[in-house]
Parts: sequence; structure tokens; C-alpha cells
Amino acid sequence: MQIGIGSYAFRWALGTPSFHPPAPVGLEAMVREAATLGCAVLQVADNAELDAADDKRLERLRELADDEGVRWQIGLTGATPARLQHYLGAAERLGADVVRLVVEDAAPGSAEVGAIRDAAASFEAAGVRLGIENHFTMTSPDLVALVRGVDNPAVGVVLDVANSILCGEWPTQTIDLLAPLAVCVHLKDYRLVPDVDGVGGHIEGAPLGSGLTDVEHVVSAVQDVDDGTLAVVLEQWAPRLDSVDATIENERAWRRSSVAAAARLLPIAAGAVR
Repeated sequence: MQIGIGSYAFRWALGTPSFHPPAPVGLEAMVREAATLGCAVLQVADNAELDAADDKRLERLRELADDEGVRWQIGLTGATPARLQHYLGAAERLGADVVRLVVEDAAPGSAEVGAIRDAAASFEAAGVRLGIENHFTMTSPDLVALVRGVDNPAVGVVLDVANSILCGEWPTQTIDLLAPLAVCVHLKDYRLVPDVDGVGGHIEGAPLGSGLTDVEHVVSAVQDVDDGTLAVVLEQWAPRLDSVDATIENERAWRRSSVAAAARLLPIAAGAVR
């Protein structure tokens, strides 16, 4: 296994529609922070800066990552033939081994499923894995059926250990169903917190190792698909605090804490952490 950091661990630093940092973090800064943290992989998904990068920019980003000892992975939401080919080309320019995909319409006859099926051979020929993430609206059985239906070794899953709670699945079920098809893992931690007024409860993020995620179970479940380079990409649901500066600094502290916890908890391949 190799420790990775994902752009969703920089959620507040990048900005959201309702949260506007004065200087959003850029791609080069994320590469350098990944290296400083000791991460072997940086996965950037749903990022407008990456989406707009031309070939020369991608080549410079690859050179930077190579110099820093970091491997790229990239990702998008929504599958069309043009978008999949665009991201495959970007992956080749960057030397990325995985393209993560969130599917918006997973019905067997949907245009997105057709686009994935048609693109699979190109990904296989390029030696790039297309990993479909279990996101908030897709159950694990439906994701397994999608991948099995495409039936190409280049197409697998990005196993997120917590997203499927919102589909009514407990993480153990999600992990056990999806682990045999995993091309990378999204590892985050969380707590289930009772409402202060006793009216139900909610899910909140936690630094890795301090919540309910059973990291030992995750490791055991994916060991058969790990050749030593399986990226365990750290994400986090860090809270929004009272100020922009406090929110971004807390998010940064969580990244440091989670990488340190991953280094303790994961069986990291030799050379995967500098």
C-alpha cells in the first residue's frame, strides 16, 4: 500500500460555492504539500484548474510531481465519451495510473454506462485504471453490477469507506462488497453524533484514527488486490469553523494528523513514504 492525499482533503483550501478563501490552493501547492507530508500519491478530482490545463501545463505538473516523488491520480464526475477521453489523455500526460469517476446515472442502459463500456478498451490499452467511486447516490450492489457488466480489467472501483452510509449501508457491508474490485481506497474517519436536543443525530468527520472507521478491516479486505502500489487516498470531512483562516488551518492540521495516523495504521510498502 501507498499513502495518498486527495483534493477532498483540501476542500476548504480550494473553496466551495459558499466558502471563498482569499487565495485558493493551486495544483503545484498540493503536489508540494503531498511530498512534504510524505505521501506517495496525490489524487485531484473535480478540479476546475486541472480540467482546464493544456498539454504543456500537464507536462509541467508531471515534471514537478516526478521531482517531488509523487504519483498523480485524477478524477471527474459524469461520464461522456469526450470527457473520458479527455481525462485519459490527461492521465497519460501526468503519468497517472488511476482516473476516479463518479457516475450520475448508473442505470444499465444509461448513456454514462455506455460511455464507460466504450472507453474501457482505451483505458486498458493505455494501462490506466478507471475507478468508479461509491458516491452518495449509488449502492454497492449497483456499483458491483455496473463493473461486472462492463467486464473489463481496466474498470474497477474507488472504495470510499464512508460515503455509502448515506445509501443506508453500514461501512462493513460496503467494504466487503467492493474490496475485490478496488483500484484505490478513499480512507476517511467519522463519528455518529446524537443531536444536542435529542432529535436524531448526524454524521461528522473525525481525524483518521479517532473515529469509527475500522482501518484494520479495510486493510484486511483489500490485501488480495494490493500489489504494493494500491493507493490509500486520505480524505476528510473537516468542519467549517467560525472564520476562513481557522477553517483552513484546522483542515491543514487534520491532514498532518491523518497522514501520521495512516503511517501507523497501514502496512506501507517500502519506499512509499519518504
